[in-house]
Amino acid sequence: MIMTPSRLLSSLCLTAAIASGASAQTAPETLTIKGGSQGGSWYTISAAMTQIFASEGVTANAELGNGLSNVMVIGQGEADVAITFASVPPAAAKGVDPFPAPMDNIRAIAMLSPSAMQLIVSEDSGIDSYADIAGKSIATSTVGSSTEDLFALTRGALGLSDDDLTLSRGNVNFDIDAVKDRSADGLFVLTAAPTGSFIDLFSSNDVKLVPVDEALATKLNEANAGYVASVIPAGTYEGQDEDVASVSTSTMIVVNADMPEEDAYFIAKTLVEHIADLQASHNSLASITPETMGSFSGAEPHPGALRYFTEAGLIN
Repeated sequence: MIMTPSRLLSSLCLTAAIASGASAQTAPETLTIKGGSQGGSWYTISAAMTQIFASEGVTANAELGNGLSNVMVIGQGEADVAITFASVPPAAAKGVDPFPAPMDNIRAIAMLSPSAMQLIVSEDSGIDSYADIAGKSIATSTVGSSTEDLFALTRGALGLSDDDLTLSRGNVNFDIDAVKDRSADGLFVLTAAPTGSFIDLFSSNDVKLVPVDEALATKLNEANAGYVASVIPAGTYEGQDEDVASVSTSTMIVVNADMPEEDAYFIAKTLVEHIADLQASHNSLASITPETMGSFSGAEPHPGALRYFTEAGLIN
């Protein structure tokens, strides 16, 4: 069939319209992001995420949170996006304490960076190994946080009860102040290494990192496969001249399985395209790449995120 100029023009316009519709990306109007406590790495990262989404016309706000409660809130549909650890969704899916029932509707959007188990103590605290915390005062996070969950697991692995040491609980800034004013011998935290507030602590106080021995690392991994043996490299903090053995788990961004596919696609795409802003937001993210962001673990990827990373050629 020979097409007249007018019919050819109509055909071209239709083709262009179809192509435009296929490439157009919808975006959520608003996003609520659950981050971390003040002074921690997630607090800074979640704030940066609000700016990233705002640059794409999406109103976003960051709220305080922690690894365990963030997953509960996402699972209950009370927030849109959250930061957590790869060790948390498997526990949620099994209904392991503190999750009251199995919660299997958590989906991954992107992976960020490892967070390390860190016991930072005063040089003269008499604490040279984790076994030495018996009888000492340790500042940790609130009950329900990933930090306290891991520390409770650690105490159990060491054969210690809460009565065997003095515990104080608060946010990261509270813990740091407790070490500075010597109301605590040390602090325990699960977060990125280095974290800015700890850099300051090391530069202005006589403190050190306590290594995790192989036996303790093995027990923690057996209790939750999301915890793996790792190393905090020498020079991470001032005065840390040698590698320090630790245990770590990956930080990840999660959403509810019921999130529309296009919204999840938009979130994944936007974060990857603004990776430079993420890297600049916190020194722990300096080495992330689009490929590592798509290296999913801990939770099944949301179909929208999986589609983006696949289309972008970042995963097979």
